[in-house]
Parts: sequence; structure tokens; C-alpha cells
Amino acid sequence: MLGFASDMLIYPAMVIGLVFSVIFANSIIICNLAIVITVLEDLSGLQALLRSGVLIQGQTQVGLVIFLGSTIGMAFVEGLFEHRVKTLSYGDGSSRVWEGPLLVIMYSFVVLIDSMMSAVFYFTCRSSSMEALEEDGHLLVQVTSPSSR
Repeated sequence: MLGFASDMLIYPAMVIGLVFSVIFANSIIICNLAIVITVLEDLSGLQALLRSGVLIQGQTQVGLVIFLGSTIGMAFVEGLFEHRVKTLSYGDGSSRVWEGPLLVIMYSFVVLIDSMMSAVFYFTCRSSSMEALEEDGHLLVQVTSPSSR
């Protein structure tokens, strides 16, 4: 359409897709952390989102690993549900009676583990943020104290 070869259009599309995926994953991490902040602190809405954006600084890679693990777990359980309950056909359908609820329980367990990991990630981010503030505070105290002159 633009006069380029079709091979030349694939590479920019892959780069744009990769950039979009990273931005999307970061926004999911910030939103998950904002959910935890809403529950544990007295903040909500935009304030919780801004606080989670501040807290996640320096910890983005850990958040991406957590997001990747939970996404793989959820996709695995959803794939099992799709394969075992929706498409696989048995003679009398008796095994679907217990496989559906079992997969729902497995999915709930993955969501629970994801929520727990988000809470632990929040406390990790908060403690590293507090350590950074303490280090800055000690530097300010050392610079401004009269005994250091």
C-alpha cells in the first residue's frame, strides 16, 4: 500500500507490538499495585495509581516477572478449561462434571496467589522506598548538621 515490500512492514509491526506489550504490562502492574494500595492504605482512585507509580520505580523488572508468572498460570488454566470442558467430547459427559469445578478452583487459586504476590510486592516496594528516603534523610542531616562543618 505504501510501496514497501511486505517483509519491511513486519519488522516495524513487531517493534510496535513489543513496545505496546511492555507498556501494557507496566500499566497492569501499576493497577495491581494500586488495588493493593487501595486496600491497605487510605487512598483510592487516582491517588492510589500515582502512589503505585512512585512506589514501583526501580522495581519494574520484579513486577514484570510477577505479571509474567501469573499470566502464564492463568493462560494455562484457561487453556485446560478450553480443551477439557468446552471441546473434548466424552460419551456420557460424566468427567466434565468434576473437571469444570476443579478448573474453576485452580483458576481461583492462581488469582489468589497473584493477589498475594502483589501484596508482597507492595511491601517490598514500600520498604525499598522507605530505605531510599532514610538514606536521603541521613545525607541531609549529615550535610546540614553543625558538627559536620
